[in-house]
Amino acid sequence: MTIPSLNTRKTVSRRTLFQTGAAIAAAAAFPMPAISQGKPKANVIIAGGSFSLMQIQLLNEMKLFDKYGVDVNLVTVSDTAKILAGLISGDADFCAGAGFSGLFPAIERGAKAKIIAGAALAPLNIMYSSKPDIKSVKDLPGRTVGTGQMGALLHQLAVGIMKKHGVDYTKVQFANVGSSADVFKALVSGVIDAGVAPIEFRDSAAKFKLYPLADGEFWKELPLYANQAMYASEKAINDRRQGVVLALAAYGDMFRWMADDKNKQAFYRYYKQAVKAATDEEATFLQDFLSKPGALATNLVLSEAQLRYIQDLNVELGQQKAVLPFSQVADMSLAEEALKLIKG
Repeated sequence: MTIPSLNTRKTVSRRTLFQTGAAIAAAAAFPMPAISQGKPKANVIIAGGSFSLMQIQLLNEMKLFDKYGVDVNLVTVSDTAKILAGLISGDADFCAGAGFSGLFPAIERGAKAKIIAGAALAPLNIMYSSKPDIKSVKDLPGRTVGTGQMGALLHQLAVGIMKKHGVDYTKVQFANVGSSADVFKALVSGVIDAGVAPIEFRDSAAKFKLYPLADGEFWKELPLYANQAMYASEKAINDRRQGVVLALAAYGDMFRWMADDKNKQAFYRYYKQAVKAATDEEATFLQDFLSKPGALATNLVLSEAQLRYIQDLNVELGQQKAVLPFSQVADMSLAEEALKLIKG
């Protein structure tokens, strides 16, 4: 089996431009392609990865932006730092799904942005290892654990699960490997002892001499951890609200389609079209996972408790000074408006 590349590029309709793997400096603005006149508009940005490729495939196949009458430019980038840069610079209106722990300290420092909805809520990663003596997170002190940037999604998941089980995470050697797919490659090559890697490899991990830790399934261990959110600049909330709400409705519609078991055969087909190297077992596992209650934000709205949990981890890791009020970091009124528009 080949590990999916994150550099796949796919172009679709005239009105919607999808670009994957764009190399954008985190501090620099990036140009969005022109969109047509006459419809509400939204410039959307998401993080790259196999799940994002699947969403792109579905949005195109189902013509969801046309269904809700919104003109969207959608760009995917490699990490959340570039998403934040796009929002803060004003070149993107909202992020349609990515890790968001870094948004809270940015708001604390004065960034004008808010969380507006949930996306893929259950973490799409698992803690794997290839070492026979690593059976659970309690075996991780003194070992090298692969994650992404310190304080970001993959690192927070690892810290959160260790805290739950009373493990001193400061005794673990964390390695910033990159994306979850990069972590999987590092696990296969044996350069790390354990790591946070994509969920879709759970049932095929043994082919690579890997296995999930007994307590390494984050969606079970960390029920309050919201894996992805949608977040927008305050300027977009104020100036392009209609376009953002319509785009949110399209995403909510898509989440409901993905969560419906009636669509599983179509899901397999679209997933394998989007992720060329995907196997039948990976597609089957992912559909089964996403159809579980709470895996996707089918009702879009995030709770105060979910946002508080991630802020608590941020404070623990020194990413932000204090927990910020819900009203300062979130505006769920757009999600509530979008819910009223979802058709069928």
